[in-house]
Formats: sequence, C-alpha cells, structure tokens
Amino acid sequence: MPYIIQPEKTEKIESLQNLYENNQKQSEAHLITVAAREKFLSRTINNSEEAINLTQSISAEELEKAKIQSHLQARIALEPAQLNEQIKDADLEARVLEFADALEAAHQLKLQGVSESEINSSFAVAEIKRENLHVSLKTQKLFLSPENKPVTLKIYERELARNEKAIAQAKISNMIETGNISLSDLNTKKASEIFSTAERASIRLEAGMRTRENLEPKELWAKRQNLSEKLEQTALQASDSLERAHEIYHTPEAKPEEVVKAFSALDADIIKLKNERRTEQTSTRFINFKTEFKRDLANMFENGQQLENTQLLTAMTKGLLLNALEKQEIQSEKIGLSSEKLSEISRTIVLAIGNDNKREKVPSADRSAVSVQQSRHDQTKSVPQDQMTPVKIRQFEHTR
Repeated sequence: MPYIIQPEKTEKIESLQNLYENNQKQSEAHLITVAAREKFLSRTINNSEEAINLTQSISAEELEKAKIQSHLQARIALEPAQLNEQIKDADLEARVLEFADALEAAHQLKLQGVSESEINSSFAVAEIKRENLHVSLKTQKLFLSPENKPVTLKIYERELARNEKAIAQAKISNMIETGNISLSDLNTKKASEIFSTAERASIRLEAGMRTRENLEPKELWAKRQNLSEKLEQTALQASDSLERAHEIYHTPEAKPEEVVKAFSALDADIIKLKNERRTEQTSTRFINFKTEFKRDLANMFENGQQLENTQLLTAMTKGLLLNALEKQEIQSEKIGLSSEKLSEISRTIVLAIGNDNKREKVPSADRSAVSVQQSRHDQTKSVPQDQMTPVKIRQFEHTR
C-alpha cells in the first residue's frame, strides 16, 4: 500500500574523511602521471625498457612531493567557500573558521602518518564542525533567500554592490597611477589579494554610507512649507527605519533573522510613505482644480455672458469643469463623476450665480431698508468686546 504521506527525503552526504582520502588519491595519481610523462618526454626513461610501474619511474623525492601536494589539494578542495568571502554574520564566520581549523588539524595528522585511530578521531571532530556550518548556512539561506528577502533589502544590497564596485574601481585606478599595482595584476589577482581585510571593510563601510544616503526619502531635502505635517512625519519615520536597518546590516554580530526583521519594518514604513505621498498628490491636484475652475468661471462671466441662456451657460460650465479636471490629470469616472453628474453640477452652479445676480438687482430703497433692519437685528444680537474677554480667559485657564 503506498504511503499517504510521503516520507521525508534525507540528503545523503559522504563522510568528510572519505572525501578527503578519495580526493588525495586522485590528486596523487594525477601528479605522479604528470611527473612520469615529463620524464618520458625528456628521454630519461624509454619504452624499450621492461614495463615498470609509474611510481618506479620517478624518484622517492618526487613521490614525496606528489604526496604532500595531493594532501594539500585535497584539503583545499574541502575548505568552506566562505573563507574567501566577506562574512558579516559573526556566528556564521565562527562556524566557518572552526570547520577550517578542524580540517587543517586532520590534514596535518594525515601528513605526519600518525595512528589510524588518531586520524579517525580528528576527522570525526571536523565532521561535527562541518555539520554545524551546514546548519548555519541552511538557516541563513532560509532567511536570506530571494523569496523571503524584504523588497528594501534587495534594493539595499543591489545599490551596495554597485557602490562597492565603483569605490573599488576608483581605488584600483589610483593604485595603478601611483604604481602600487600593474595592469597585469588585475588579470591574475582577486580583489581579496589586491585589498587587505581592513581595506575591504573600509570600502564596504563607505559603500554602505553612500547607499543609505541615496535611499533616504526625498522629502528630507524638500522645503517644509511644501509638505504637510503628516507627510513630513511619515518621511522622518521611514528615514529612522532605514538608519536602523543600515546599522544592523553592517553589525558583525547581527543574525540573518535580525536583518530580515529590520528591513521588513522598513518595508512597512516605505508603504506608508508611498500612500501618504499619493494622498498628498491627490489633495494638491484637487486644490489646483478648484482654483483653476473658479478662475475660469469668473473670467467667463466677466466677459459678459448672457444669464438668460441657461442651457448654453450650463454647457460652457461643464466644459470648464472637464478642462480643469484634465489639466490636473483627474479622471472624472474614477472619482464617481459621470457625464450626467457633471451636467447636474454645472446647472446648479449656473442657477446659483443667476440667483445671486437677481438679488443684486433689488431697488436701492429696498436694499436700504433691508440693510437698516439687518443692522438693528445685528445690534440686538451682538455682544460687546469687553464682555467676550472673560470667556476667552476662562477658556484659557481651563485649558491650562
């Protein structure tokens, strides 16, 4: 009967000692073959002699040299690749060095030809260190895999790599000009060989500072009067989150999960900032729309448009509305303004303006009577200024 739940597949890893010994034997056989071929080509031995073993065709000194060289190649082949990389995770770096040291110890015992039990014991220790490193790498890969990386972390690392490359190239150009390195060195040396550990750390730190500055919210350099208070505070909050994420990223003791957590918080703040920017832009567009529409409407009536033709005025007002919306790139359908709704708004505006103009045509005598009555009415309802002052004082005292 087949399994309902498939058993977990375990990755089969060959023992470290077997890998070392197999690599060493292959390297030694290759080195001996190369040495024997060189002797044959140089006529030191010839094919007329009786068939001999390859090991018999070279000297004992050459055999010993091939043995030592093969052990060295076997050790190098099994060294962790992270030894040649910049590691910012202190825990991972410790695991890498522990495994490398344990492998070196087992390698030296192999060269010394000590007892088999001592060699087995040494490789067992190195095996444990290798497994610890494997677990650390697996954890880091889980947290820092492309699928799990926050968006801002991806952007930060991309910009960081670009800035590191630019700074390193500038320093190399300067070294070539001063004669510290030659052009041929660039083809034969790695960056780790051109720059010391301290220099690489300095380049990375400078690149990190440049990256952080480039990713700061643009609102930090804008005029304050052009920003709303909420947008300004949101931008400052995003800047603080960027600063925290930047510091954690460049802290050697920081764990991968701490880096992910810091940049995830930055992701959230950047989303808030983008939403606030969108709100600010929408608000500004509507303010500009209202200003332009009122100006165009006033100009239209100042040009002596006849108020009797309501249908014509409605059509013209609607045209002004559409024109003002288009200038601010506001789509009327997206804000719930259909063509019929715009027509209704236009009619309402025209009627309101018409009613205002009719009121202005009231005879002067009637207007005088109305104004006198209104003045008397206002006097009966008004309160002297000196009676209002205690209210303000009491309110202020209450607030305080």
